[in-house]
Amino acid sequence: MSGLLNLSRNLGLIFGASALGAVFARATPDVSHAAPQAVEVGLHATFAMAVGLILLAILVKVLVWRDQGAKHSAFKN
Repeated sequence: MSGLLNLSRNLGLIFGASALGAVFARATPDVSHAAPQAVEVGLHATFAMAVGLILLAILVKVLVWRDQGAKHSAFKN
């Protein structure tokens, strides 16, 4: 079981880093010759996407947690 959890965590890290790298590459024209302001725009887009994904994960967790709480209270009655 711990091996599966470790695998899922590592896959999440790999795909997350790849996705955020793609967001940065899309928001920054050419990193090797970009002005500092262009890199700043790319970083802002990357962090905005990361914050959005974190908020989405929190929302999903709260909804699942609330649903599980409703199921447990239904069994008590």
